[in-house]
Amino acid sequence: EIVRCFFLDAMANGESVVEHAPHGPDVNGAKLTLEDPAIKALIEQEVQKRLKPKAKPQHLQETFALNCPVHGLMFLPQYVKWVIDTPDFQRMRHIKQLGVCAQVYPGATHNRFFHSIGTAYLAMTFIQTLRHEQPQLEVTDRDEICVVLAGLCHDLGHPCYSHMFESFLRQLGREKRKEASARHGEQIPPEVEQEIAKFETWDHEKASLVLVQKLMDDLREKLVGAGLKADGEGDDFALIKELIDPPKKTLRQLGKEGKLRSSWSTVMKGRPVEKAWIYEIVSNWRTGIDVDKFDYFRRDAQHLGIQRQWDHMRYIKSARVILDDNEEKGTPTISPPEKDRDNIRENLMELRKTLHRTAYQHKTVKKLEQHMIDILKLIDKVPLITGTDGKMTISEAAVKIDPIAYPKLTDIFVESRLMDEEDDRLKDACAEYKARFLERKLMRMPQMWTLPTAEENSQFKMPEEDSYLDQVLEVYNTEEEKLKRIEPLQPFRPVPREELRCTTAELNYGMGTSDPIMEIIFHDKQYQKKDYDNDPEANPHRRKLFVFWNPPEKDLGDSATPSRLCCAALHVAQQYNGKDSEMDVTPASPMKPKRTSGVSLDPPPAPTTPVAPPAKKRRVLNVQSSFM
Repeated sequence: EIVRCFFLDAMANGESVVEHAPHGPDVNGAKLTLEDPAIKALIEQEVQKRLKPKAKPQHLQETFALNCPVHGLMFLPQYVKWVIDTPDFQRMRHIKQLGVCAQVYPGATHNRFFHSIGTAYLAMTFIQTLRHEQPQLEVTDRDEICVVLAGLCHDLGHPCYSHMFESFLRQLGREKRKEASARHGEQIPPEVEQEIAKFETWDHEKASLVLVQKLMDDLREKLVGAGLKADGEGDDFALIKELIDPPKKTLRQLGKEGKLRSSWSTVMKGRPVEKAWIYEIVSNWRTGIDVDKFDYFRRDAQHLGIQRQWDHMRYIKSARVILDDNEEKGTPTISPPEKDRDNIRENLMELRKTLHRTAYQHKTVKKLEQHMIDILKLIDKVPLITGTDGKMTISEAAVKIDPIAYPKLTDIFVESRLMDEEDDRLKDACAEYKARFLERKLMRMPQMWTLPTAEENSQFKMPEEDSYLDQVLEVYNTEEEKLKRIEPLQPFRPVPREELRCTTAELNYGMGTSDPIMEIIFHDKQYQKKDYDNDPEANPHRRKLFVFWNPPEKDLGDSATPSRLCCAALHVAQQYNGKDSEMDVTPASPMKPKRTSGVSLDPPPAPTTPVAPPAKKRRVLNVQSSFM
């Protein structure tokens, strides 16, 4: 049959064939045999033609090799090297992935540079797997290039100290708002409000889009030569930016309203709705499960020394694209198999919480972040960076995303000036850095309160940070006589408001109080949508509230004041949690014995005849402190 097909192909192409053969099947009067030299040559030619892979264009050839401690030997296409070999990308070598966390976990000195390359590698692996397994998706080389470049550039806009810098700018925004309210009252002028909003809403994704646009402009000729363009299939350059920062809130709202498919083209310009699934690879707007997290979960855990991993390759190899509704009105989405539901919750979602609880939101990390924010505020008083319009402060460079000044904002830029102490204008910042980071004279922690969930206390209202500190200070000042019973030989020290800090930590699955498991579209063995009404084992959201005391360096040895602050904070926490709450007070240090109550500021209850209490749900006040 093979010979017959070859022969007919040759006849159709007008090629000469053997007219007579001693034996063999009769095709159009010609006798064929496998022993005939002409037939042998024809077969060999066809076999070589079919076995020889179609040559890829040079820019798509995966000849750029890097050895990664997380993913092993990675082979990437040449267009990835075009981007890596640029100053805007190389600056990420000088931005630590976890910021000041390396001061607590010394092994966590890895950087945004290699994380971005690892994300690009996983993005390439993911889209190539879908392209191979589901040819009907009609994935093109352009799609693949855009996804890989989005993975490569998704963190391009990170400033020094990564996410902590965003907190620094937002604190500046809050201070500017207080100043504006004191000056203008409730009617803040629109231009002032607009300026304040720039600080309060700033995030690194906005900076990433600006630097990505600059990068695409610089590499425009090469990228166009690689096939990127805007046509009926979509705008490739818009797609790259949409993949990095999709309008998540808008897309989720359209999904809830059932208008996602019909309204897609009014929101997204990169690709039509038939390729909506492509937006779930780099920054998944639907569930938060994407290759960015696959890389940093594995990379961070390895460098932190946390022996827990998520098998992202299992997810990549088993995921398929299906409709999020079994009807034709559905939108294509990436779907894992239903058997992986528990695996995703226990080994991915819980891993995220573990990393936050153990490292990202560690109490000492939170202290160091507060100290670094103080240092950055001192640095921000000096126009230090040369930008487009001359010298500017670090906050101005960030808010304006100045194309000359902003790329200079790296860890090494800040730390080199703090370490060399060459600039007299930064004398205070250098002294603060030396005391807090080099000599380890850190603020104290009177309270770390694990806030109750809605299931544990349905009446609980989340305290506002500034208001909570005002209440703690009020109790501290009004209950002076009772608080003196703690270390009575020590004098009572007034505590100025500026010495107190309050910050919260979010421990969740990546979507706040929502459970991402309920947003995932699973599929069964027939690749049909599998619905789940609830996930009874999910515990998606937990919050912690930290109270820190940051006195002058000479008062750090005072143990009475933070102990008294701890008691005052405990009293305020009990007011929020409910008077009848059962206290579970734990020392932050494992060397100190646990006790179940602090010094009570409430009058003792009148003696009563013991009565069996009615059965009710326990309401626990879970508090830790370094001064219990």
